[in-house]
Amino acid sequence: MKIKKIKNKPISSIIKNNLYSNGIIVSRKLFELLNCSQFEGYRTTDGLFMKIGATLSREEFYVYKLKNSKGTLLSELPKDLTYEEYLKMREYTTARLKPQDCINEEEIKDGNYFILDVDSQGKLYIIGQYVDESKKYPIMLQDCGFFKQENFEDEDVVLQAGGIRLSNSICGEICISGCTFCDYSQNFKEYTDSILDKEREDHILDSIKQYTSHADIQTLFITGGNPNLLDIEKWTDFLEKSISTFKEKIPNGSVDVMLTPRGFDKYVYSDAVRYEEYKRYLIYLKKIGVRTISPNMELWEQNDLEKFCKVNKKGTNIGMTKAEIGHNGYLDFIRAGIEVFGRYNVRTSLIVGLNSVSSIKEAIRTLISLGCYVVLSPFKSPNENFNKFIPKDYELIELSNYLKTEINSLLSTFPPTIAETYKKRIYNSLNAHNSHNTANLCCGQDLDFIEQKNLRLGKNIDISTTIDMEKER
Repeated sequence: MKIKKIKNKPISSIIKNNLYSNGIIVSRKLFELLNCSQFEGYRTTDGLFMKIGATLSREEFYVYKLKNSKGTLLSELPKDLTYEEYLKMREYTTARLKPQDCINEEEIKDGNYFILDVDSQGKLYIIGQYVDESKKYPIMLQDCGFFKQENFEDEDVVLQAGGIRLSNSICGEICISGCTFCDYSQNFKEYTDSILDKEREDHILDSIKQYTSHADIQTLFITGGNPNLLDIEKWTDFLEKSISTFKEKIPNGSVDVMLTPRGFDKYVYSDAVRYEEYKRYLIYLKKIGVRTISPNMELWEQNDLEKFCKVNKKGTNIGMTKAEIGHNGYLDFIRAGIEVFGRYNVRTSLIVGLNSVSSIKEAIRTLISLGCYVVLSPFKSPNENFNKFIPKDYELIELSNYLKTEINSLLSTFPPTIAETYKKRIYNSLNAHNSHNTANLCCGQDLDFIEQKNLRLGKNIDISTTIDMEKER
């Protein structure tokens, strides 16, 4: 099958990589419409995000296929392609919406940009340009669509792989680690006293009680933000209470926790006792209801951990940094996690841009053979000092293909029933969504199993390629 390419790069990959890195420009009118409509998307401290794709419902797919519309991503698809096969080729990403009146057009005219708009019939389309070696390629994408999300008013509910999830960070937007590349860690200087008090606990538990009444929520996702040593034991207590509250309403729901390697009372242990202390803590997490974990390494090489995640000059985060936990500490925590939770119920993210391509390839080979799935996270710079680390399109595409090839090669070595079990775990683990990080961008995975099931049941209303402007007004 032929895929449209520029300089041997798939157009769809170019678009989704740039949409994630640079966002997508919308008119103020459309921005306000999306901001208050059922197409609302991820709400974060960073603004309004939308899950944007090029996927059609079953009905739309066959209409477009009959027309074989020129200028769309479907125009070169084989005539005998089924809808289920088409779903496996689906491309989407998460992009920040940027109002056009906030954009300096002089700054973007010679670079990559994409603009989202609607035509007179209310159909969404994307126009823009891709610049490669100083040559400008105009791009128009007509068969684009939004993946709808329920119109929740709170940022704690997100639509991710595996369906709608209740998402919460026990520490909020403060993290003691102090990693220089991360927005969360910029607040570590304020983290000198305990922040996990009765008010914070009540807020978390009230939020869980409020949203577990929604029938579609089946997963509690505890996101990042690491506590200081004053709060590390409280963090575990808050987690247990959160899980208990969640399970009261959804007893069969799953619990997914993103956390830095730790034991009950600290992060860093000596080589002699580290594995057992980590394992003891992980056994406890499983006992209180945790099903999957995400200890995000982010940086593979110890030298990079020392460069970006070291103790600050005043030493206020000694014993709490990723550099002190170290490469070997992360691997011990991951190995212990696999032993406790099972293969591919553990995942870790690596940031493309801060890590070299060769380092990430080494990490992929090492980690997936252990039973840990790797999430590729394209780096987004917190400030201009880090712009040099923003990855190139070809790096993202190369690593995406490498990851997909390696995981498929490994799965082929298992009996079919076991391989299918691991495959489901992998696909349902793609849920990272931090400001420098989106799991669904470049992992090259098939449609999420839950989404496939819904579509095969005819629930095509979950995916749309139109916005009825009159109706939404």
